[in-house]
Amino acid sequence: MKRFIHTLITSAVLMLAFSCQETELLEVDMNESIVLDLSSGETRADDSPAESFVSHLDIFIFKADQSGSGYTQGEKVYYGRYSVNNASSVTLNTKRSSYGKDDRYYVYLVANTNRPQDYMGAVSSFNELQNEMQQDEYIYLTGLNLQNAPKYFLMDALAKDSSDNSPVQLNNGVLSDNTVLTAELKRAAAKVVINITAGSDVLFQHFTLTDGSADPESDGGLYYVRNLPYDTYLLAGVDASNIEAKRRTTMKGSSAYFSWHPETVSNKVSLTTYVYPHHWINESLLDQETCVIMNLPMVFKSGTAEETSYKNSWYKIPMSKDQKFERNHYYEVNITLNRPGATSDSNPQELYDIYYSVEDWTSVEVEVGGEDRPKYLQLNTALVEMH
Repeated sequence: MKRFIHTLITSAVLMLAFSCQETELLEVDMNESIVLDLSSGETRADDSPAESFVSHLDIFIFKADQSGSGYTQGEKVYYGRYSVNNASSVTLNTKRSSYGKDDRYYVYLVANTNRPQDYMGAVSSFNELQNEMQQDEYIYLTGLNLQNAPKYFLMDALAKDSSDNSPVQLNNGVLSDNTVLTAELKRAAAKVVINITAGSDVLFQHFTLTDGSADPESDGGLYYVRNLPYDTYLLAGVDASNIEAKRRTTMKGSSAYFSWHPETVSNKVSLTTYVYPHHWINESLLDQETCVIMNLPMVFKSGTAEETSYKNSWYKIPMSKDQKFERNHYYEVNITLNRPGATSDSNPQELYDIYYSVEDWTSVEVEVGGEDRPKYLQLNTALVEMH
């Protein structure tokens, strides 16, 4: 029975190794495995699947050179691309015995990059990897099934050992051991959620003609992002304070991330968008500030005055109180709207009564009950994972 169980586990590990690799396959013995455990990464409980999905990994191993009392990244000794498909671990197609006994190494992971494999494999040093950048002009639509929009988020991690240390030891000289490293992938983007609630004087409204068609005088519910930062470094920790981020203004439109349904929900609007890190502290707000320009047609009635229809009501919404975005952070913008906007987006009404919050875009407590919209943990008894 013991031999049967050992054979079963060995087969399972080998199957996982074969299923996770795009590069040339190499059969790795049980006691020669280097395994990356990806299960430590956590995301917010209400995230969409696209926000934490890992499609493929580029893995770099650099020799750690002694430098005084510490280490620095030395020569590149390994590169591989792996098709992960959201697996919780990856077994590398390189043997432990290929690495010096008791030597130390830095293991870097880059997930979901849009760079081709041969391009990434040509990166020859850590400095070169550290300076690599990625552009995603449609970062704000990530996860939507739209042309040019990224399917998943760029992420990165530095692998650590069981004591949460790096650089790591890949070969301790004990043949019966495996090397298991943990890697907490974090997104290169920031998430911004804007929640707008109509005040007592405001009623959001679609304007239509008598035949039910859209009123041509109204642009309807639309938005666009001004000064959207759309490029970033592949690795976290790069000092980008002196780098001017690439920015663009998106086209007017709506998307599945824009909740504008006045026919059913006449007092609430929300928008989810994504941006790459950027800061415009001490810079011109007109030239640098990242903001949303949004049209919210409405009927406005204040006190005993008559109702007034605003077929176009444009607003400017600053997206960050601190005039910066950081990687893997969650920004929430909450607004109660009590005034009509401008009739044109060329000079939108700027909103000031805004409540901002910022936190790490990581895990949140799951509270069962006691909320207007409680979240629940669900046990799936039909799925068994064997590691």
